[in-house]
Amino acid sequence: MKSRRILLIDDDPDDRSLAVMLLGRGRDLLIDEVTDGVGFAEGMTRGDFDLVVVERRLGWGDGLRVAEAVKSFFPDRPVLMLTGDLEPELVSRSVALGLDALLPKTNAGYRKLTETVEELFARRDSGRAGGLARRRLAEHLPVGVFTFSPAGGISIANPALARILGTPEPLDLWGKDFETFLADGPARARWRRAIAAHQDLQGVEVRVARRDGTLGWCRLSLWHAGGDGPERDLADGTLEDITAYKTAEEELSRRAEELDRSNRELQDFAHVVSHDLQGPLTRIDRYARLLADQAEDDLEPAARGHLDHLLRAAEQMQAMLDAIVDYSRVESRGGDVEPIDLEAVVGEVLETLHEEIEASGGTVEHGPLPTVDADRPQMIQLLQNLVANALKFHGDRPPQVEITASTNGGGWDLAVADRGIGVPAEDRQRIFGMFERLNPESDVPGSGVGLAICKRIVERHDGSIRVESEPGTGSTFIVHLPQRG
Repeated sequence: MKSRRILLIDDDPDDRSLAVMLLGRGRDLLIDEVTDGVGFAEGMTRGDFDLVVVERRLGWGDGLRVAEAVKSFFPDRPVLMLTGDLEPELVSRSVALGLDALLPKTNAGYRKLTETVEELFARRDSGRAGGLARRRLAEHLPVGVFTFSPAGGISIANPALARILGTPEPLDLWGKDFETFLADGPARARWRRAIAAHQDLQGVEVRVARRDGTLGWCRLSLWHAGGDGPERDLADGTLEDITAYKTAEEELSRRAEELDRSNRELQDFAHVVSHDLQGPLTRIDRYARLLADQAEDDLEPAARGHLDHLLRAAEQMQAMLDAIVDYSRVESRGGDVEPIDLEAVVGEVLETLHEEIEASGGTVEHGPLPTVDADRPQMIQLLQNLVANALKFHGDRPPQVEITASTNGGGWDLAVADRGIGVPAEDRQRIFGMFERLNPESDVPGSGVGLAICKRIVERHDGSIRVESEPGTGSTFIVHLPQRG
């Protein structure tokens, strides 16, 4: 096997001797000691070295400038820097220059020197050496990137990894066992199994314990180098912070549970309405009508008026109870969503409302209408409610209603326009609430729940409904149905 040649650049004889001793123990390495600028120029001219170890502060120059020169002319040669000060600026500049490793000039740093050199050789042999482009990319990635080996822990880390794990600088992570950042026992056990068996991990969701004591959620991936050489134990990893996503997911789950509970309560209420309240109301209505029929000739005009009010109130209450039941059943009794022809749906609506249209003296027209994915019975109910409202609130003029459709963002906007009394700006949201009648004392029949049912139907279809209106001129109710599938 060919000997490896290291260019050791250090003008401190004691430090240089220590490095030579550590690197030369039983290993087939040739070490060229460089003590000044002339020696460095000669080494660069020969270009026969495989790796460079350079001191940060040289009596004759700046180690970073030396490293930059090496990387400029020999980008494939690993460069390891030894330094007595590990300030954040140095780490940042080292990453930007594409340095492959940075070790402190301490006992701990020198103990890792041989191991780090072997790792850099192994990475270069497999074509995995981190060059300038790769380092600069990792520097700016929002995802944490690291290299790990069981013997030496994290040897390369980018700023995003430090930020995710709650450490000030990437250098603070070097040498740390990644497992110590995993917050849960099952995650640590899975990590150990993957490392021991040289198995890859892809997108595993884990909880991490940050150095500031907080917990976060991350998506972890790990790739092993493989092979049988020294690189076998090396692995590259990525760590994506998904804490915000998990928080949103948990909030969505909580709201879904609340909505489910609310729907169950609504179903219970509808059961009470449709069973427990219907009986007393039916008896009130029946006995009031019996009284009206049997005592019609004996009642005073005032008494007869009171009885008529009672009958109208019973009818209104019955309409409200029926509307509540209809509202509650939008979700529970919704049918399948399938392609439906809206022109056929509108035709059925107009046939149902034929008498109301003739009685009002108005017209209902429509343009070409598309086929949409929807629940057919609920689309009939939706359009019937909107058209019926337009027929009722027409003001002094006969109603003129027009139904049109237009594309919007891959979905459809259905518009029901009239020339009626209109809706004031301050009431355009309120009218979609339960029992919201803009004119409670009006003689216009209705329960005040029709638009609330429309809103619930549209929301079941993941759509939206709004009204554009000008009082005295008319209103346009616009239903947006998104594209499905």
